[in-house]
Amino acid sequence: MLKVIGYEECFDAISVENNVDLLDRAAVMSRLPSKISGVGGGEEGRLSSTLPSAQFSAFADDSLLFGHMGFIPSLGMCVKTGMQVPGNSACGLDTVQAAVLLFDENTGVPQALIDGRAITVMRTAGALIAGVREVLDYSKVTNTRGGAVQPPRVAVVGYGAQGRYIARLAREVLHADTIKAFNRSTETPEEGVEMVSTIAEAVADADVIACATSSAEPVLFLADVRKGQILRGREDVVIASLNSHEPDKAEIDPQIIGASASVHLDVDDPMKFGPIAQWKSGQTQPSHETAHANFQRKILGERSEEVDEAHDYFGQRGIRTLFIGGHGLQDSLLAWSVLLGWSAVETTTGRYTDAEGR
Repeated sequence: MLKVIGYEECFDAISVENNVDLLDRAAVMSRLPSKISGVGGGEEGRLSSTLPSAQFSAFADDSLLFGHMGFIPSLGMCVKTGMQVPGNSACGLDTVQAAVLLFDENTGVPQALIDGRAITVMRTAGALIAGVREVLDYSKVTNTRGGAVQPPRVAVVGYGAQGRYIARLAREVLHADTIKAFNRSTETPEEGVEMVSTIAEAVADADVIACATSSAEPVLFLADVRKGQILRGREDVVIASLNSHEPDKAEIDPQIIGASASVHLDVDDPMKFGPIAQWKSGQTQPSHETAHANFQRKILGERSEEVDEAHDYFGQRGIRTLFIGGHGLQDSLLAWSVLLGWSAVETTTGRYTDAEGR
C-alpha cells in the first residue's frame, strides 16, 4: 500500500543531528558508486547510486522545473520532481513545491509519496550546515575568540522555509552563540533568532553567513563582509550560498570569490555556480583583490587532498566560501529515512560507508 507522508511528519521522523549526518553519509556514497552497486548481491558496476538530474528554466517568470533521482541498493529508487516559483513568496507560499516517490528496488512498486517541500528543505539546509561544520572542523580555527574556542555567531540572510531550518540547525547542531536573521518581509522569528532590519546588521559580527534567498542578483556584498571583518578584528568568516545554482544566479557578490582564501563545492563543476562563473569571466574582479581562490577541496564530495597543515590553506583565517547545489542521492537518503527510520537506513548503508572510516 502506498504510504502518504506530509510536511510536518517528515521533520518529526528525523532528528536534526541525524539530518545533518545523513548528508555526510551521502558524501561518502557519492564517491563509491561501484562499491554501492555491488551491495545486496548485484553485479558490481551494474548500477549507479546517483542518476542524472534534470533542470529546466522554461518559464517567463524565471520559475524552475526540476527533477532529481537517486538509487540506494537494498532500498530502491527515489524520484523528486517539482518547481521553484520565485513569485510564491508574495502570496505566502513556499518557493519550492515538490513531491517525492519511492519505488521498491526489485519490483518497482511505489512505496511512498512524500511532501517534497520538506525533503528539499531538509536536504539543502542540512547540506549547508554539514558543509559549514566540515569547513569549521578541518580549518582548525573554529571561531576562536580570546584564545578560547566558542560556538559560532551565525547570520541568516533570507528567512523563508530554508532560512528557518538553517537557523534551527545552526542552533541545535552548530550550537550557535547568536543567530541574527534578515528577511525582506516581516517574519516572526523562532526561539533563539533575532530579526534585524538590514543585511549589514546581520553579518557585522557573524562567523558564519548563510544566504538562502530567491534572488538572482547579489544581496550580500564584499563591502559588508569586509566591514564585519574590520569590526570584529578578525578575518575568519564562512559564507554559504544556496541559491547560486545556475551561472546567471548570484545571491552573493562575485567579488567575494576573488577575496576568498578557499572555495568549497558539493558538485564537480565550479562553473555551475553563478558567482564563480561571473568571477571567472573577469567582469567583476576588482584589481585590488588577489584572484587565487583555492578550489582544492570540495565539501560533501571527493576530497582531492588531505589538509596539509604546513601549507596552511585554512590557516589563512580569511573568507571561506561554500556553494550548495545538491544531488538526488541526498534526497534519496532523507526520503528513505523518513519512510523507514534513521536506524534502518543507517544499517543498510553502513556496510559500505563505515569501511571508509567516516
